[in-house]
Amino acid sequence: MMYSKCKQVPNRQYSIEGMHKEQCLAYTLTGEIRKHDHIRYDKGSDIPEYDLSVKSARFTLVSANLIKGDTVAEQLAYYIEHTASKQVAYITKNYDVYTMNMVEFAEFVMEFCYMTTESSKNGGGLKVVAKSESKKMLQWLADRV
Repeated sequence: MMYSKCKQVPNRQYSIEGMHKEQCLAYTLTGEIRKHDHIRYDKGSDIPEYDLSVKSARFTLVSANLIKGDTVAEQLAYYIEHTASKQVAYITKNYDVYTMNMVEFAEFVMEFCYMTTESSKNGGGLKVVAKSESKKMLQWLADRV
């Protein structure tokens, strides 16, 4: 696992925190202010130059209609098998960045995610969601750098 800091983009463009953090990390790594991508997890990465998926507090692993499995472990295995990304960056509320390989990310998901359902508007299927950021989560990440 690697640790770094993420720069804020000038003139924030997104009110959704996850989209904003993805844009900040892309800016930090590339120097470009990019729009949030809408590419499927199995077709590309959030930051393609680094084969990097970006996550933050309370992230959804994958939309329920794009993944298979009835448990966190099953959906995680499917995700790892099908994702285009080779690594995942988790960005904290303080813009600390923890970059993990897929083995480390799998450990993180098993420790801090749970199964829930999509809204009925989105089909009501099962999906994996991360818990809110906590001291325990931050300590877990810091202990692995």
